[in-house]
Amino acid sequence: MKALPLILALLTTTTMASAFAEGGAERLQEHHDRWALQMQQQQQKQQALAKETAAHPTQEQAQAPTGQDQAATPSS
Repeated sequence: MKALPLILALLTTTTMASAFAEGGAERLQEHHDRWALQMQQQQQKQQALAKETAAHPTQEQAQAPTGQDQAATPSS
């Protein structure tokens, strides 16, 4: 291994070790918990939107021809 990559690897290792030693593990856990909560909230919003869309189709969806109707119309 050349000197520069070795120095960068040691610097990264030292930085990570000091971050964990100074409470970085707690901050990392808090960040993970917030991220998981945000993902859960986003998923709930998407599910609610999907239910709302399914219950009330838009005009485009209501007027869109079905597969059988499309096959019956000639293409130009």
